[in-house]
Amino acid sequence: MKLRELSTPFGVSWPDTPENRNFHLNCGRYPVSGSWPAGTFALVERSGAVALDSRQLIGLWRRDLLASSLADVIRTTSLVSAAFGRLVVAVALLAAMVVGVGMVSVFGKPPTAPVAEPPPEQDVAPAPVVPGSMAPPVEEPLAQPRPGADPVREWADEVSVVVDIPARAIVSYVNADLAMRRYQPDCKISWATLAGLGRIESNHGRFAGRLLREDARPSSPIIGVPLNGAPGIRVIPDTDGGALDGDVVHDRAVGPMQFIPSTWRKWATDGDGDGIGDPQNLDDAAMAAARYLCAGGRDMTTGAGWWSGVMSYNYSVEYGQKVFALAESYAEAGNRRR
Repeated sequence: MKLRELSTPFGVSWPDTPENRNFHLNCGRYPVSGSWPAGTFALVERSGAVALDSRQLIGLWRRDLLASSLADVIRTTSLVSAAFGRLVVAVALLAAMVVGVGMVSVFGKPPTAPVAEPPPEQDVAPAPVVPGSMAPPVEEPLAQPRPGADPVREWADEVSVVVDIPARAIVSYVNADLAMRRYQPDCKISWATLAGLGRIESNHGRFAGRLLREDARPSSPIIGVPLNGAPGIRVIPDTDGGALDGDVVHDRAVGPMQFIPSTWRKWATDGDGDGIGDPQNLDDAAMAAARYLCAGGRDMTTGAGWWSGVMSYNYSVEYGQKVFALAESYAEAGNRRR
């Protein structure tokens, strides 16, 4: 419904009072045609118009104003409640997302995979042989080479599948074997014996988790304990000024074949043709070890010659028996790959 002030032919209007001005501001002036008594307002409804005097209209206006105010309050409260409700829902959704992410990070995170490392070093059982009684079997390390192929590497790749030796280490041992067959054929040193020494001394360049790289060097230099006379250790004062082992007080064995600096000075060999004899390079160290074992005209296919050579490397019966067991198993594996 609408309240409209009536303008009459006599020009009489509502008295100008604060209350009436407030009414005018809230209801507005809307002229209605017709002759009406002065000070009379019309209550206009869909069904028609009803004339009201001033007191009736003031009462109606106050009631309407109160109802309008209450409606505004209710409407405003409803809007605030709706907004607050939406805010609560948004906060709840955000909290659920945060909690969900936290649950995923705590319970849904997959476990960290362990870092891959070289296979654990296994203990070597000594062979049940009497020193000097026999030598491990000797076998030809290579099959018939194919034209354009590297027969040593091909054969090493095949053998490394069945024995725990890196193919690159096998290449070093085989090349030393082949070189000695040419330059000192009476010695008959076997790659399998060199591999047995390399396994005991440094696990073929993989000591303490190292890796043997394709350049035949371990991933970090191998340097032994100081030879300072501790229990079970010989006393060897420094002989190289720390050049090879970094120790200026005592010598330390160095490289994959564990040469003492003074011994390396005598037997140093360039096994890979780069013009340098490096004890940390397995190509060089394996060739130097072959020359060392063949010293004095030894025949490494005889029991006396083999044991004499190996025990000159490390004077220990148990050491010799372990090298024997390893050399025997390596030779058998090599024969199976023919």
